[in-house]
Amino acid sequence: MDCGVRTASPAVPLCPDCVARIERATPKSVADRLSRLAEAEALADARSLWVFDAQGALQSVQHALKYQNQPHIGHTLGRWMADVVPEVWQPDGFVPVPLHRTRWLERGYNQSEALTTGLAEATGIPSRADVLARVRPTASQTGLPRRDRWANVAQAFQAADPEAVADCTWVVVDDVLTTGSTAAAAAHALLDAGAERIYLCTLAMART
Repeated sequence: MDCGVRTASPAVPLCPDCVARIERATPKSVADRLSRLAEAEALADARSLWVFDAQGALQSVQHALKYQNQPHIGHTLGRWMADVVPEVWQPDGFVPVPLHRTRWLERGYNQSEALTTGLAEATGIPSRADVLARVRPTASQTGLPRRDRWANVAQAFQAADPEAVADCTWVVVDDVLTTGSTAAAAAHALLDAGAERIYLCTLAMART
């Protein structure tokens, strides 16, 4: 998709050379990013597959997944994300960051749920899009100053099935980690419903 080389399938968004050029995110770099946000203490651990650079090879893929009605490529990307999920996490399920109903109706799908579907296929761990809901619409985090991001998403999520959430370990799944505010808000909602532990896995971590 980025270099113009035809891949083996429309569901494979990047050729091997493009994949090799994308910087991998280290566990330390992800932890350092989340350490800047006090509310991210709700996350027991986190992983990102790649580092996201504006205008880099990953940008066109992420935009296609999120804005150009190509959720099928999310399944492939999600399978690739399984490579960074530690076995020690042993989650009961993957939970995509939900969209509010109004945003879902505009887009027709949730890109995070597409990623979660791929993760579930690769690991055999279920995707549980049914356990968490976004209960109020929020402005896009893109372009918001760091100081405003937590306020934008605080209390935006709620457990949709508290009985299913309780006493379980969940991995919250999203496309790009920037400040961690969205993932932290989702984690707080799950913990408030009685979840035992929350992890985070994203396709990429923003460079800054």
